[in-house]
Amino acid sequence: MSAKRPADDAVLVDRFWHNYLSVLEKAHVPRAARPWYRKHIEAYINANSGLRLSIHQPARIDDYLNAKGRLAGLPEWRFRQIADALRLLFYELVRPEWAMTYDWYQWRAFARQLEPDHPTLMRDANPSLLVAPSSNPLTIRFRETCADCHAAFVRTIRVRGMAVRTEQTYEHWICRFLQFHRWKPVDALDTADVAAYLEHLAVARKVSPATQKIALNALVFLFREVLGRAVDDAIPYTRTSKSRRIPTVLSREEIKSLLAAMQGRPQLMASLMSAPR
Repeated sequence: MSAKRPADDAVLVDRFWHNYLSVLEKAHVPRAARPWYRKHIEAYINANSGLRLSIHQPARIDDYLNAKGRLAGLPEWRFRQIADALRLLFYELVRPEWAMTYDWYQWRAFARQLEPDHPTLMRDANPSLLVAPSSNPLTIRFRETCADCHAAFVRTIRVRGMAVRTEQTYEHWICRFLQFHRWKPVDALDTADVAAYLEHLAVARKVSPATQKIALNALVFLFREVLGRAVDDAIPYTRTSKSRRIPTVLSREEIKSLLAAMQGRPQLMASLMSAPR
């Protein structure tokens, strides 16, 4: 049997990257972020050269992400992007049996906070025990139908020590965002969907600029910090206009009545202030 030619290897490599980029497109990874996803996978493959992806095991992912998580100069959102790139590679493309049950979300939420000698810290944490019960049907649906996303959201909030009120507010807006988009899977939503919802708040709901900004903050947190998407606050959307406050002024008759009820110096000062100029 003849040895495999370098040209054959090049074809296989090109096919692999074509398939991976197709996975990124189906997962709605922003086009600008896709080259970064490819770089993350190239770095992972180079770190495990000579070992076929199909025989990789969870321990190898654990070791790699633990090492990345201890890099002091690596931004947190970039780390979660690395974890997401690996998730899409193994869960959607390579598809070994273990990838279907591997806890990918725990890396998005926790790995930056893991100690070197605790590679599985809080892996078995149950966020449902850490949140207050709710009778709100939107909150209940978010927690039940998007359990993995909700777990990652709670973990990310708690790792950062953010205020309980912030957690409740962000959860509120995430629920309303998902309801607006008819509870589509979170992985099927992107920044265009965020812009559409923010415009809905401005046009249909006529919320204040401050309220719209809070909703934006909640959704940027969801996509960037929880899901590891490369988004920022500069999402193009229709801003709510500030309402004009028309000053309240007295009528001429009201001014005359007011001056008539005054006397002495106060009356003189008020008369000068109200005199036409």
